Amino acid sequence: MVAGKDGNWLPAAIAGYLNSLWLRKTFGNSEYRYFIYDETRKVCTYEEKETPIVLANSYANQTVRHKKMVAKKGHLVLRILENRLTTSLLLQAINKLLAISRDSYTRSEGKLLANKSGRFEKSPQIISSVSFLKFVASVTEKDIKDLLDLWVRRGGVANIVASFSFQRNKNTIEIEIKQDRSGSVRYVGPMTVRVQELDGTFNHTIQVEDKTNKISINCHSRARRNKRKKIPLLNGEEVDIDLSQSDQDSPVLWIRLDPDCNLLRSIE
Repeated sequence: MVAGKDGNWLPAAIAGYLNSLWLRKTFGNSEYRYFIYDETRKVCTYEEKETPIVLANSYANQTVRHKKMVAKKGHLVLRILENRLTTSLLLQAINKLLAISRDSYTRSEGKLLANKSGRFEKSPQIISSVSFLKFVASVTEKDIKDLLDLWVRRGGVANIVASFSFQRNKNTIEIEIKQDRSGSVRYVGPMTVRVQELDGTFNHTIQVEDKTNKISINCHSRARRNKRKKIPLLNGEEVDIDLSQSDQDSPVLWIRLDPDCNLLRSIE
């Protein structure tokens, strides 16, 4: 695969993505989830405290550290693409791209051997952000232009400041989400909210549209004034939790935004 001027991020991104799939298969989902969390944390810290990463820019003259961060962000962008397309469709597109690249390299190698002057003829398979978009669209029939515009052609990550309150009379959670930090990406789209209640774990999908969003979510549990209770968790286990220090009027134990790190974001 030969990368064009705005496609330098793709070879390392694809390698990182395939490595993450191997890690999940070899070491299990918990290790994989921690790896994704840690990669997201490192990229967000780097972009917020040091310098934004614009994947579409050529980074031939950048530092080794910046190149490593480009590879990390590229892998995470492909993971966002995976969530849009499904794993099987993304792997289908990557496998076809690699097959075409291998075929192009074989042809160019044959030309080099046949060329008596010894002049090297480059492979015609030049990959850029634009050609990658068109290639994915041709294989999957999905449009990913908005994704590339947000995460590839501009730098920065989303900075989310969130707070919540429990409305006892309605038995609902009121969540406020703000994205007003200058220089950060303003994310617009779906986001998962995972609520741990007394009666179990419940996932909700909310729509983030503005700089400030106020969302109401219905609770599935009712508050109980028990001091201890066995709480069913997401993994199917039940744990005995001391509720004496919690809000006795609320059935909510904790809330997580984007718990699977499907976005490039920092959350406060």
